[in-house]
Amino acid sequence: MATKTSSCSSSLSLFSSPLTIDQLIDVLDLLKRCGFPQTRWYELGLRLGLHKDTLDVLEAIFSDDIPRCLTECISKWLRRADNVDSKGGATFDSLSDALKSMNENAAADKLDQESKIEVTTAVVRPVSSSTVNQLPTANTTVSASNSELFFNAANQPMFDEIRGSFGILIAELVPLISQSIPSAAELKSFLQLSFPELSPDLSNADSIEAIMNVVVKKCRVNNISILKVIIKRFKITEAKPIISEYEEEVKTVSGSLKDFLSQNQPEHFHTCETIQFTLGWEPDEHSLHDIRNLLEEAFKKLNKRIIVRSIYRGNSIIIICYAPHHLLAALLLEAQDNLTVLMKKFSLIRLTIGHYTVYDKRIRYKVMNNECLAEEIKLADGEEQELRTLLDYKE
Repeated sequence: MATKTSSCSSSLSLFSSPLTIDQLIDVLDLLKRCGFPQTRWYELGLRLGLHKDTLDVLEAIFSDDIPRCLTECISKWLRRADNVDSKGGATFDSLSDALKSMNENAAADKLDQESKIEVTTAVVRPVSSSTVNQLPTANTTVSASNSELFFNAANQPMFDEIRGSFGILIAELVPLISQSIPSAAELKSFLQLSFPELSPDLSNADSIEAIMNVVVKKCRVNNISILKVIIKRFKITEAKPIISEYEEEVKTVSGSLKDFLSQNQPEHFHTCETIQFTLGWEPDEHSLHDIRNLLEEAFKKLNKRIIVRSIYRGNSIIIICYAPHHLLAALLLEAQDNLTVLMKKFSLIRLTIGHYTVYDKRIRYKVMNNECLAEEIKLADGEEQELRTLLDYKE
């Protein structure tokens, strides 16, 4: 599992195409993070393809509530009302283009930066910064079948390294390209011909540096095709070894991700024990980093063997994890040893591991007795069936 959760209030990615009404709060949060001024909601609606009549109705109904106007405007857009499809549909790219056409370049740039983080890989997303409030709601799982998984903390360095390598690649290539191209006009003309979708962004780019800024924003960790085309067109041979080295690194990371996916198909989890925490947390006051701390406090060194599978949000936070079956006894003992800390520091309401209730705030007499548990596990000698027979707190 990574440090914090990404904005995924549904199991769909915010940067997938197209967006849906289920992602309304995610889009609003994204606009807020990017610093978009809510007072410009009317113009944004027009740029996104909504009719003036539609926006006039919203303005008349919610004239004194600008945030509500923006909410209803984005809702109409996500439902693809009026001429939204003719403007590119309800997609991340069309939203970014609309912001740029309004000269909200700072907001558009932040939007592009977030998209780069989101697409660190094509099919699996390491969780990035956000709050528990933006996690899946009840009855929504982040599952292998949906191609979205929370990664164990051990995977995070891999993503950090490849993002760092992407930064190094850009830092090395951009000066090299700038020195090798005769004129900004020639580069701009070539890009407009080859990638006409870049034309709006290139319209005000009159220097090679400005043009390359546009190009870099369109690149992704796993897609540097525009850079490669420029290098090919202007025969910049010095850049080829740099490209090859980077692509080899991406290939290695992709192989690791493929291995992770193959090991974490639903069938794989059938051999695991389910761990379920119920916590008395306010969703918007805690992050996935707090959940990692919870696992470390509960299971100490064993926490690295635990995968967070899904997180549900309601009156409380429910966290469902998986751990290898053979660690059942050790996990039970660790959890009991650290129960006091979990209750005080993490507002623990209920904890179950496998078929056993470790703690239930509503039924305090079900709390394990550590000495009895240790003896039972010793007698069981690792066999779950004997452990079940001996534990009187079984559900």
